[in-house]
Amino acid sequence: MAKERYNWPDIVRFVGIWMVFSIHSNNSGQWDVFFRTVTLQLFFFCAGMFSTRGLDMPFKDFLLNLFRKLMVPYFFFAVLSGIMQLASGMYPFTVTGILWRTLCGIRDHMHAAALWFFPGMFCLAVYFYIVTFVARKVSDKQNVRQLVTGIAVFLVWAASMVSQSIFQKISIGGTNTWCLPWSADKVAEFLPYYWAGSLFYPFFCKLNLREEGVVKRCVYILIALCCVGVLITSLIAPMLYYDCFKLVGRIPCLPLQLVINSLIVPVPALLGLLILCKLADGPAFLAKVGASTLLLCCSEAVFLVIMELAQKYGNFAIPGFPVQGVSRVESGIPYGMAFAVFELFFIYFLLVPFFRKFCKKFI
Repeated sequence: MAKERYNWPDIVRFVGIWMVFSIHSNNSGQWDVFFRTVTLQLFFFCAGMFSTRGLDMPFKDFLLNLFRKLMVPYFFFAVLSGIMQLASGMYPFTVTGILWRTLCGIRDHMHAAALWFFPGMFCLAVYFYIVTFVARKVSDKQNVRQLVTGIAVFLVWAASMVSQSIFQKISIGGTNTWCLPWSADKVAEFLPYYWAGSLFYPFFCKLNLREEGVVKRCVYILIALCCVGVLITSLIAPMLYYDCFKLVGRIPCLPLQLVINSLIVPVPALLGLLILCKLADGPAFLAKVGASTLLLCCSEAVFLVIMELAQKYGNFAIPGFPVQGVSRVESGIPYGMAFAVFELFFIYFLLVPFFRKFCKKFI
């Protein structure tokens, strides 16, 4: 019997990819800090919801299956994006530079911004496989396994915090945003969210307030109201959210800053968004778009090259997406966010069907 598929996880993904595209438009304005500190947590939490699939495979089979699912599309679209960028003559990249960026797969140093997620996701899934494998070896009891998994997850997370505090003191090429290849240490920061997704997804699916007692019902409602309140406040007054980071930034201990910013500040807003999507559980169309998140990420750079070429040779400018050498249209938050919606639907209706039809072997 097929398992029931819920709409709300895919709607969460839809909101997340829209925020990513808004960030990459460089026009998310005051919401930029909020989007940047919630989107990755959101994506890795959603990925964790289905992380138990394949954990019973032998490690070699697990790696091969994961590589086929994530890294084959990554290399295909990284090369395709690079070829298009070089052919357009509008990007300051070289063949060697693109190959190097593709092999390293480091966040903030890719020629196609969204693609770093794939090698990062690969590393995160491997970490979780190893952690759960150790937990299964330690005990057959579910509660003990979860305790061991939690301890291991936070040890890996702590190692990521230490690594980042070291790398942020190193400046190469005028930037201190470097990390290990495939963002292997940076992505470990999100392992607690990945683990949380695997833990709470069954709970979210089964939760029915009508079947709970009065006390539990009141507690759940109070937590939900607080989290949704934080989310709404962050959207209405995003500078308050930014002020939290400025306040944390005054702490003289960098590792402690990373801890608070990674695990504490984004959590209420993230839970608020999950709760709202769970309550809505629709519409189905947005869920269909959200279910294509990986292909949307893959196609972003292809879409941007198409838009830039269209504007260059058409001698016009799209609001929210100014291009060098083209007369600029006034761009701001509404334009940038509207452009992100246009980008989502353009890719979903035109590029995704094309790649599914002609590039089946690579996606």
